[in-house]
Amino acid sequence: MIKNALIMCGGKASRFGGVDKSLVKFRGKSTIEYLLISLKKVGIIKPVFVCNEKNKDEIEKIARKYFKDYIIIQNPPERFREGIKHAEKYLDNWFLFVAGNHPIESEHFFSMMKKQRETDCWIVTLYDQKVSNENIFISKDNNLKIVEGDNFIMQHPLIISKEILFYQKKKKFKLKIEKTIRNLISERNVYGIFANFPPEFDNKEMFLQTKKYIEKYMS
Repeated sequence: MIKNALIMCGGKASRFGGVDKSLVKFRGKSTIEYLLISLKKVGIIKPVFVCNEKNKDEIEKIARKYFKDYIIIQNPPERFREGIKHAEKYLDNWFLFVAGNHPIESEHFFSMMKKQRETDCWIVTLYDQKVSNENIFISKDNNLKIVEGDNFIMQHPLIISKEILFYQKKKKFKLKIEKTIRNLISERNVYGIFANFPPEFDNKEMFLQTKKYIEKYMS
């Protein structure tokens, strides 16, 4: 069972008017609270939060409501993908990687964890191309193994091992984690789980999709 979650919530939210996306509230809870409730349900016992100076205290206050044991890392890296490097010493070899502003119901995490136990491989989330402006395209076979193609978008949440750092360091963190994973599918098995939720929101239109999802599945 995956016990660690690395939660990235230190961004500047430049595409969201500077408003902290992890702390945006809907129906009385911030977006990160919906995420933490799900993580607790699936057995995460030690989340690691990468925060910034402005939200550190509030994130810690929320974390304390749901977890006895947690780590707060302040002063995040400039690039989202380098969060693992900063948190490496606090993480188990296998961990869940997710954005703090990404409310996801627990069933998806359970499905990811089940597939990871069955395969002992990295697990990624697959989205319909219509719901994201990302361009990391991928396909899958009948067993959900990732293969070359452009049928779906690959994005977080991810279940990965700290081995990813070896590949990221080789490229000096020039690539997104998802792009690194895509480049490795000829070398190792990676499996995808379909999302029934919108990807992490970057703008107000995407946030409206997230609110609809919370209202339908998580309220």
